[in-house]
Amino acid sequence: MNSDITFQAGVKDVIPTLLGYIGVGVVYGVVAQTSNFSLLTVALLCLIVYAGSAQFAITTMIVSGSPIPAIIMSAFLINSRMILMSTSMAQYFKNE
Repeated sequence: MNSDITFQAGVKDVIPTLLGYIGVGVVYGVVAQTSNFSLLTVALLCLIVYAGSAQFAITTMIVSGSPIPAIIMSAFLINSRMILMSTSMAQYFKNE
């Protein structure tokens, strides 16, 4: 009984975040469609890359014919902000 209440509360709490993801997903779908990406390409990119900003950059770079190492390095640099954020947050999780 208690787990049902917790699950329902979790679903209610995640709705605002879900709406944000849906908006970004639709926009990326439009960009990918405009770039003539296949459904398989879009699905693989969404499964492999978990960063919306990197997905947009990768799509633009693929369309413009950028070399693969440049695309990989760009995605790494875009996501390096997560390294900085996680190191600054680590102090709050030391005792966890």
